[in-house]
Amino acid sequence: MEKHLRRCSAALILMAAILLSMWLPGTSATVKAATLGKPAFVGSAVGNVVTLKWTYPSKTAAIELYGYKNGQYKLVKTFWKSKNVRQINITGDFGGSYRFRIRGLYTQNGKRVYSSYVDTVVKTAPNRTNVTNTKREKLSSGLVVWTKNSRADGYEIYRSSTKGGNYSKVATITRGDISAIRDKTLKTSGTYYYKVRAYTNNTYTKAFGGFGAEKQLSKYTAPSVQTNTNRKLLIVGDSRVDYMSAWCSNAKVSYVAKSNTGISWLSSAAVQNRILASLDGNTDIAVWIGTNDYDYIYNKYVPYYASIIPVWKSRGANVYLVGLGQFLGGADGYGGSNSDLIRFNTGLKSVAAATGAGFVDLYSYLSGIGVSYLSGDRVHFSQVTTQVVFRYLLSVAGIK
Repeated sequence: MEKHLRRCSAALILMAAILLSMWLPGTSATVKAATLGKPAFVGSAVGNVVTLKWTYPSKTAAIELYGYKNGQYKLVKTFWKSKNVRQINITGDFGGSYRFRIRGLYTQNGKRVYSSYVDTVVKTAPNRTNVTNTKREKLSSGLVVWTKNSRADGYEIYRSSTKGGNYSKVATITRGDISAIRDKTLKTSGTYYYKVRAYTNNTYTKAFGGFGAEKQLSKYTAPSVQTNTNRKLLIVGDSRVDYMSAWCSNAKVSYVAKSNTGISWLSSAAVQNRILASLDGNTDIAVWIGTNDYDYIYNKYVPYYASIIPVWKSRGANVYLVGLGQFLGGADGYGGSNSDLIRFNTGLKSVAAATGAGFVDLYSYLSGIGVSYLSGDRVHFSQVTTQVVFRYLLSVAGIK
């Protein structure tokens, strides 16, 4: 019995010693990693050079830097606090992604103790990005296409009005899978030049790739029209055409117009008889109407045009459907919004394409040349603007 008690006492003493060693300083289990101060760690890149920066928490003796390669982290170097090295540059490849981690090293009673790891991922800059194609679409817009980079997080697009001139950023694309934009901020009909650079996102900074060669966007040239020296033009419409008939005259132009009218007036037998009587085989027709009844476009205007345009064309007429172009933000004088106008013009364009008529994009034309849209009543054009529209319709129809 006494021998058994001595054995139990020895076991209890050993267990107590083990438990005590976990709490007393100077033993192998002195401090757990989670209780040690972790160093701050951040990575960035310029071009293909990675910069890693860190701090030394209080009582840290050193920082251990590890790099990830072949499926595992390996020690790159130990930086002792006494040397006060707080950053390192590492050269990688363009378009690379690199993983690093650090941990703090402490010494207590001659033993090494480590903090938890702190990780970072750094992406170097993508390769140079080349503009591959440009296309001038309108006076105020052009298409710019570049080579998509699978390593990019986004792109910056720069523009200059002179070759090799001063470039200004015109757009930032925040997705790497996009490789084209329409620049709708062009101010003149002249030549422009573009260049693009890709970038990658790091924790606090971007790494920018280089610019490829600049690419020219050609000058804007208005669509050429053939002058029909012997053709005449009939312009049909509501109050704005009525004003045009008073302000604009040409020996080859005639009008059928009435204020405060719409599809009911246009489709009436009396008006159609007047139109058909004017179509003598040498007269074309331009119809500019619809401001005060947008909502009829789907169930009135489109089917009516689809039925009547073949009749007009059978009389030898070239037919032009003139889009609405009076919008200036907010609502117009009839309470119509920009979305109403777009819906109306889209309907006109579709029926023009289906029937072989021409669609006159008046809104884009006036916007492109910087002409103000409305008079004070937010319905009608000023006399000056009306004369601009008149000359444009003549040019579309090829009449001087």
